Amino acid sequence: MSNNKAFTLIEVLISMLIILVVLLGIFQGIALYVNHNLATLFRNEAVKIAQECAEKLRNLEFCTSTASATDPVSGVIERDFRRLKKTFTVVYPNPANFDKEQPNLVTIQVFYEFRGKNYQYQFTTIVYPSGS
Repeated sequence: MSNNKAFTLIEVLISMLIILVVLLGIFQGIALYVNHNLATLFRNEAVKIAQECAEKLRNLEFCTSTASATDPVSGVIERDFRRLKKTFTVVYPNPANFDKEQPNLVTIQVFYEFRGKNYQYQFTTIVYPSGS
């Protein structure tokens, strides 16, 4: 009767393979989590930019420093996220063309790119004339 308490080479290889499969699954889950987290972060920032733009339009100001006198106005906003710069393009109506007598229906669009895909957030609000 043999009393051999050592592992064979096959047993060690099989256990290493099982550990490898488990670790690959964990790493894939972490990568998916990071990707989803970044996508949510950028979407939330687009919402924030659109809301800030709406507030500026209510004060009859341009939303971006790179604004032109065209209608609609297109400008670029750059934000920093954890050592990562992200560029958002904002399209909004020119406040100089707002009706001074009636409320103005305003649509603000924020565009950004993430992982090779283009995304858009659209925000619609009403801007009332001054003194209303």
